[in-house]
Amino acid sequence: MTPNTTAIRIENRYNGPPGSANGGYICGRMAEHAGTACVETRLMAPPPLDTDMPLRLDNAQWFALHDDQPVARARQASLPELNVPAPATVDEAREAETRFSGFVDHPFPGCYVCGPDRDDGLRLFPGWLDDRRAVACPWTPAASHGDDRGRVTLPQVYAALDCPGSFTLEKDPDTWVVLGSFTVQVDALPNVGETYVVSGWPLGRDGRKHFAGTAVHDAAGRCLARAHAVWVQIPAGSR
Repeated sequence: MTPNTTAIRIENRYNGPPGSANGGYICGRMAEHAGTACVETRLMAPPPLDTDMPLRLDNAQWFALHDDQPVARARQASLPELNVPAPATVDEAREAETRFSGFVDHPFPGCYVCGPDRDDGLRLFPGWLDDRRAVACPWTPAASHGDDRGRVTLPQVYAALDCPGSFTLEKDPDTWVVLGSFTVQVDALPNVGETYVVSGWPLGRDGRKHFAGTAVHDAAGRCLARAHAVWVQIPAGSR
């Protein structure tokens, strides 16, 4: 790999499973370096927290390293074809949020994105809409999620697109799912203080691999960002 002194560091607060970074957040940090509207990121190992991870550029791909081993890889990509369901209204999303399954049973209640134990996270709690076309929840980004121009930063958008898809999946008993790869297209960044609808829907399964789509829409129904995720099923407690 080509030597490069650039590094990323994921602060402890941006965790997903205990002891490792939220998958969507680190994918967004990688996407900042890939420099394109659509990026595919593959997670190869649990990303460590509060640790400098050198970045290496090799054959138009960015690699984040820990102990000289790749943790994540990002590259320019094309988004797989997605049939995005009709977006919910903000009111519909608020009602769906009351049905969030994680209020009763959550594998990672301290997750930065969807953990009900986190007062300082994104607090995205997607529940099924009445017609079960998707899960949905409202999102009003706080000032801490944005830049000095009042736009939500790319890692925060990626994080918002991450977890909602996992709550649509039919998992086997005594298993968890963790993010394996994430292809995201961002057409416009949300604004701090405005309310959006985040949604997720299942896209099928192949053995241990589950597939899901997610999207962020504004209150008028315009899609700002969408994603295709591959989730990997693992035994509960194995990470």
